[in-house]
Amino acid sequence: MHDRGVLSVMFRFVVSIFFFLVYSSAANAKDATEVQRLLNQLGYKIGKVDGVIGRKTLNALENFYASKGQKFDGTVSQNELTDLNSESQKRSPFPLAPVAALRGVGIKTASLYLTGKETSSGKFLKNVKFAEKLGFDFITITGCIDQLVGKPCRTKYQSIKDLKNYTSRVLNETSLHVVLTFHSFHKIENSYDSHFGYALENSDKTKEDFVNLWSDLAKYFKDVPASRLSFDILSEPEFRNPQTSRSKRDEWLRTASTAIEAIREISPDRTIIIEGIGLSAFDRRLSKNPSQFKHKGIDALIKKLPYDNLVYGFGTYEPAWLTKQEFKEAGNAYDESVAKIIDQGARALIRWAKRNQVPIMLAETGMVAYSDGKTEGPSSVRDRALWASDIKRNYIDKGIGVGIWSLEKNKTIFLREENDTCHSRKCPLWIPKSRKPDSFYLKALGL
Repeated sequence: MHDRGVLSVMFRFVVSIFFFLVYSSAANAKDATEVQRLLNQLGYKIGKVDGVIGRKTLNALENFYASKGQKFDGTVSQNELTDLNSESQKRSPFPLAPVAALRGVGIKTASLYLTGKETSSGKFLKNVKFAEKLGFDFITITGCIDQLVGKPCRTKYQSIKDLKNYTSRVLNETSLHVVLTFHSFHKIENSYDSHFGYALENSDKTKEDFVNLWSDLAKYFKDVPASRLSFDILSEPEFRNPQTSRSKRDEWLRTASTAIEAIREISPDRTIIIEGIGLSAFDRRLSKNPSQFKHKGIDALIKKLPYDNLVYGFGTYEPAWLTKQEFKEAGNAYDESVAKIIDQGARALIRWAKRNQVPIMLAETGMVAYSDGKTEGPSSVRDRALWASDIKRNYIDKGIGVGIWSLEKNKTIFLREENDTCHSRKCPLWIPKSRKPDSFYLKALGL
């Protein structure tokens, strides 16, 4: 009996070494990473997702197959990935994102554009690797699209060339899934709308330039597997002046469809995230009656498109009185109404996904971190963790991916330092120097 035990341990060790060698190759590491992410999401916790098939992963696969009354033969192949994907989809009443990483927790950032010394690609990559160690499944790299309409971005590092460089480094030097997107930061004076948003709605040339930009990026990243890179073609589309409408929605979707088709000609299996107009803020509330949604249904912002490998992205910062306590609006605490508000929004979004049978995700959400409870932020660190636990329960636990804003600024995933408090609306982009994670927040998100 003792010899058999020793032989069993030796066999497992040999198998682990064998699969370490096999999955060290670039060709198979992406599948190994997907296997690990799916095991974690299905409740077979293997710890860090690193693309290396070791003992924990093999044990988890044994348990997975045992739960189905089957035996695991000790080899990991495309069959295991297919079985895990099928089980994940089977448990959901609507299709899940085609890439496992987009069913998990991501971090959204524009921090490659930080001012001063932080603008180097080495500094940026250091921050990204830190996020990877914390257990995030994907990172959304947000580029500045204002340059398409001749408006300046914040720094010279916001060129398309540098965006390609930074994205390539993350793909080559981490195992994170990357979502590449663009946002317009240059606002029209005395307006919440941007110069680019206005031009995209009204200028044929801007629409053409927008499509050409995505065609160029699709060509540049053509050889990157779909399991490593997705495109979110525009973060928070506007089309809301003076208000959103179905005609504005259809105008945006015509442009988005042209961009999708341009990408599909080059990368047929690339996962594309499409967001709705009105910043895709599906559960925004009326200021005078917070119990009511501002928009008349999610269909007012977006509708199902006839393409495969699409994920429909949305954003929420509800309740705003808790998540957006900034610029001397501070000290509000989590209460029992928060869970009801988040639950109501999630149920509306899931109903829409079930009716249309499409994958969904929260492309962006987040909450201002605690600072001092007076200048900005909630009354304590506990408040943000409680809000995050509601997000996890309503979205992440149901296979709906969530992109957390952000690495930087006042919604940072790090603990705030005393001198981080912002006293005006023109705050610099910063990351706390200590890089000390808000462990309560991250744990509440399941990390």
